Amino acid sequence: PDFDKADFNGLGGAYVENEKNIFLSIGAPEWNSEKIRNLAQDPDSIYGKIIRLNKNSFLNGELKNTDYEIFSMGHKNPQGMVLFDDKIFSTEHGPQGGDEINLIIENNNYGWPITSYGTRYNSGKGFEKSNEKFSNPIFTFLPSIAPSSINKCPKNLQDYYKDNYCFLMLTLRGMSIYVMLIDKDKLNLISLEQFKIEQRLRHFGLNKTNDIFQMNDSFYISVDGEGIYKMIFKNLR
Repeated sequence: PDFDKADFNGLGGAYVENEKNIFLSIGAPEWNSEKIRNLAQDPDSIYGKIIRLNKNSFLNGELKNTDYEIFSMGHKNPQGMVLFDDKIFSTEHGPQGGDEINLIIENNNYGWPITSYGTRYNSGKGFEKSNEKFSNPIFTFLPSIAPSSINKCPKNLQDYYKDNYCFLMLTLRGMSIYVMLIDKDKLNLISLEQFKIEQRLRHFGLNKTNDIFQMNDSFYISVDGEGIYKMIFKNLR
C-alpha cells in the first residue's frame, strides 16, 4: 500500500544463520507512510519482521513459494544482526531518534510503530515510550546514529573483555565504530565506547560463518564513497 511513499532504504536486509535456519530481517520501508509502517504489526505481512527460513526448504525444487515463518515482529528497519551463544542481537534504525539495540526472542513483538523513543517525521510528535505488550530495547540512541552493521569483536578484544559479550557496531550518521559490552547473565548494556572515523561505515568483511573476518587481529569494513578499510585495535589498556 501507499507505494509512492515506499523507501526501500528501510528494508532491513541483515541475516544470521545456524545449522538449520537462516534468520532474515525485513523492515517496514517508508519515510512518512502510516499505511506502510502499520504493516509491522500485521501478522499477515512480511514487512517489519524477522523471518526464519529452514535451509532444507531451499533444496526442494518443487516449492513455488519461499517456506518461512515469522520469528519476531514490530520492527522498523533492522540493518544489523549477530548470533552469539544462540542469542540474536540486532541494531535497528528508529525514526527521528530512537535507534535501538535489541535482543531478538522468538514470538516477541518490538512495538513499531506503536512504541519508539524517537519522534515522527515532519511533526516531531512522539510515540508511546513503552507498553507491556512489547519488548523494550536493550539501549536506545538519542539522537540517531544510524547503526548499520553489528558483529562479534575481533579476537584480541574478545579476549580482553572475555567476561562479557563484546560486539562492534558500525554507524552511518554517527560515522563511528562502537565497542559494545553486554553482560552475559543479565543481558544489559554495560559499556559503549565510541571511536570516531568521520566516514559512513557500512559492512564488515565476513567469513563463511557470518562472523567478522580477521587476520592477525585486523578486520575489514566497507566505507561509503571510499572503499575498504583495514583496521586493528592496538595497545589495549
